[in-house]
Amino acid sequence: MIVKPRNITASLGAGLVALLIVSGGLYFIIGPDSSSDSMGGVGNYTALITSEDVTVITDEMYVNDGEELEIFYTWEDIDIAEGFQLIAIDLVWIYDETDEATDPNGPVEQASCLANPGENVPDTTTGTFIHGDYSDSGIEEDGPAFLGVGLAGQEFNAGLGWLVIETGLLFGDAWDNDTRAWNFTDISEMSIHENLSANGEHDGDYSMSIRVDAETGGNSGCPHSDEGEEIQYRVIARYMKFEILPTDDAYPPPE
Repeated sequence: MIVKPRNITASLGAGLVALLIVSGGLYFIIGPDSSSDSMGGVGNYTALITSEDVTVITDEMYVNDGEELEIFYTWEDIDIAEGFQLIAIDLVWIYDETDEATDPNGPVEQASCLANPGENVPDTTTGTFIHGDYSDSGIEEDGPAFLGVGLAGQEFNAGLGWLVIETGLLFGDAWDNDTRAWNFTDISEMSIHENLSANGEHDGDYSMSIRVDAETGGNSGCPHSDEGEEIQYRVIARYMKFEILPTDDAYPPPE
């Protein structure tokens, strides 16, 4: 694994991403060893899904305006509990979108900045994620309360979008502390299993980057300057395991 900031002249700080607004709960989980010839036909089923996230890279670096941080990663097997499958790898980054300051030129602008400094504006970051022939990108330019949160990555099964379409649930229903329940209607058990199972196409090299394009606010009497952003980032491997039950077995009627 190599992390190489390209054309970055400011000092680079190494650190831990202390804040990530990406909940492990948003990551679904799935994957039992079920034999296809023993699966049921079309009916109502409940998938009990458990997830586990593993951070494989974490760091913090300053990236100048107009420059790009490059991140390289080669997949290495991770020791995790039996039954879990790798279902996604994500690049997640966060930053303060308004890392700028007033920049008056002379006493007149200094007085103007004291009287009316003007507003800061959000910066823009662009993340890219490349693995073999696959590529993804994410642009963050107006996060909540000027906190930038970006995401790019690759899923190795049908993904959360398929779960939402089939069940109408974004987070699933609570089952226990570690497991969520996703309820399916009029679908075959085979279809659920095939869509939740990982495809195993995660091997190889990953090339990622985060570009910063700083924006400045202020007003005609008080100019602002912004040299770049302190970027906190993680590369996260998402795992899951699942069990599929007939819904009547998962939720038996009271006796």
